[in-house]
Amino acid sequence: MHLTSALAIDIVGFLGAWLLVASSIYQASIELGHEEIDRTGLIAAKQSVQVPTSLSPWWWLLPPIAYWKWRRQSRLYREAVLSALTTEQVEQWVSFSAKATGWLMVGASGVLLASKETWGLVNHLRWPTWIFWPIAAGAFLLCALHTVLRQRRGRSFIQATETRRTSG
Repeated sequence: MHLTSALAIDIVGFLGAWLLVASSIYQASIELGHEEIDRTGLIAAKQSVQVPTSLSPWWWLLPPIAYWKWRRQSRLYREAVLSALTTEQVEQWVSFSAKATGWLMVGASGVLLASKETWGLVNHLRWPTWIFWPIAAGAFLLCALHTVLRQRRGRSFIQATETRRTSG
């Protein structure tokens, strides 16, 4: 295989796009992990509200009505859970949800861009079309694995430091 400028650009685009995916997953993990949120309070509030009964499958024979009933049921449940929260818990939840949504959009944008770049590289190299899927899936798994390993490593550094300080 001969490395041309066009191939080099395709490789750089592929790597850059997947780096965008990896960095957005990692940054989301950091920011959402540091978000101040009363998780036990949220769980307790959710458990204090009765979960609505499941919608009968028969309603799906009339999809618009079933969808309306499902949406109404979901809205009433959400409102009941929110009314069981304190103002501070609602503020925490809104902040967390907004950041999570933002990072989800950044990550999804990165995945779309990376998919396009992966497709372009596969086509440039004239590889069979099916090879796109394992490359894209593998790249995505590597991006997620990067975050998991970095977070584990960070926690192990903190634990090791605490252990040295308490034992020494």
